Amino acid sequence: WQVFWRIVFPLLKPTAVTVAILDVIWIWNDYLLPSLTLTTNAKKTIPVMASMFFGSYTIQWNMSMAALILTIIPVVVFYFSAQKYIIKGIAAGAVKG
Repeated sequence: WQVFWRIVFPLLKPTAVTVAILDVIWIWNDYLLPSLTLTTNAKKTIPVMASMFFGSYTIQWNMSMAALILTIIPVVVFYFSAQKYIIKGIAAGAVKG
């Protein structure tokens, strides 16, 4: 295990962090599973609750835009805090030789 943690994992760190970031964004923005399984409003996720402002014939623009901003803020903050790892992961895969 020491070989893995001291040699292999530092080489895989940018890739592992990039995969973790993409998974967090995917899980945060998941809509289908929570909308099918969660029945009470107290347990629904933010993206599912944000869709409640879009009706069949009307849209509450002020409430929907506020909900969408609240939905986007955590993803943007998380992305900018981990952006250096994403750049390292992309640059590490682009080096030839």
